[in-house]
Amino acid sequence: MVGTTLLAAALLQASAILDAGIELSHRGRFPEAAGKFVEALALDPGLFEAHYLLGLVRQQDGRAEAALASFRTALRLNPRYAQAQARVCELETGFARTRETGYDQALATCRRAITLDPAGPESHYHAGWTQAKLGALPAAIAEYQTALRLDPKLPGVRFDLAMAYADSQDFGHSTPLLKDVVAAEPANTNARFQLGSALAKQGDCTGAVPYLESATEAAQKYYLLASCYKKLNRESEATAAFAKVKE
Repeated sequence: MVGTTLLAAALLQASAILDAGIELSHRGRFPEAAGKFVEALALDPGLFEAHYLLGLVRQQDGRAEAALASFRTALRLNPRYAQAQARVCELETGFARTRETGYDQALATCRRAITLDPAGPESHYHAGWTQAKLGALPAAIAEYQTALRLDPKLPGVRFDLAMAYADSQDFGHSTPLLKDVVAAEPANTNARFQLGSALAKQGDCTGAVPYLESATEAAQKYYLLASCYKKLNRESEATAAFAKVKE
C-alpha cells in the first residue's frame, strides 16, 4: 500500500514537472524546458509525451540523431503517437537528403505517419520527395498534390511538384508552378533556371532568356542560352555563351 502511494505521488510529481517544462518551452526557454523533461523522465520513464517534447528541443538545437532517438522512444511507448511518427518521417527524410541513401527507409516512416495522420501535409510532402528520388514520379506527384491541398503555403512543395512534372516531361503543369515559385521568391536562382529551361524546351526562347540570364551559374545555363540566342539571331551573344560552356 505504501509502495503504491509513493508511486502515485512520483507519477503526479512527474506530470507537474512536465507541465512546467511545457510552460518554459512556450516562453522560449528551451534549455530549461529540456531539463524539466529529463527530470520528469527520471521519475516516470514511461511518460511518452516527455520523450517527444525532449526530442523537439533536441531537434531545434540541431541534435538530429538524439532527437530521433527521443521520438522513437516515444513511439515505442505509444505506437500510435502520430506527432512523433511525423517527426521521425521528417528526420529520416532529412538524413536521406544529406546522405543520398536510405530513401526506402524514409518512405516507410512517412507512410506510417500518413496512416496515423492522413491530414499531415508535411508527411505527404516528405513521402513525395522520397518517391521522386526512387523514380516513382506519378506517386510523388500525387503526394505533392495532397500536401498542397492540405497546406497551399507549405515551403518547398510547389517547386518539387514542378520538378516532378518536368522530370515527367509534363511542361504544361511544371511551367505555371515554376512561375508561381519565381513570383514568390524572385531571388531563387535555381527556380529561375528551371523555369528558363522549361520554356526553352518548349521552344519559347523569348520567354526563356530573361530567366536563364538571371539564373544560377552552370554550364547547362549557358548551353541553353547559346541555343536560344542563336534562334533569336543574337549571334554575338550566342558565341559568348558557347565560350562560357567551354569554360
